[in-house]
Amino acid sequence: RSEINDNSEESNNSGTNTQSGHILGTFAIASSCYIAAVYAPGVGIVWSICGSSMAFMIAFILPCACYIKLRCRKVGHGNYRIVASWLLLIFSIIGATACSAQTIWRLFFM
Repeated sequence: RSEINDNSEESNNSGTNTQSGHILGTFAIASSCYIAAVYAPGVGIVWSICGSSMAFMIAFILPCACYIKLRCRKVGHGNYRIVASWLLLIFSIIGATACSAQTIWRLFFM
């Protein structure tokens, strides 16, 4: 019985750490969004930055990452698909970074 109680106490402690991490992460995200909203001169700038970064995320990065996560342990004839997914993921991250940087450059330095 003591082993059962020890295991349940360990799981409760790890749950508390995870919950506090989620709370701190959520607070950090909400705070940074609030600060960005206060200092942004207009909503058009926010939409431009979000659009350039999230378009790549939704269209390429998330599908590739999910496919890799689901299929990486499968051995067989689909290895070329995993390699192609990794290449697409890498180029998508580079593209998202480049487009977001270009958008920020145009908005603030031109």
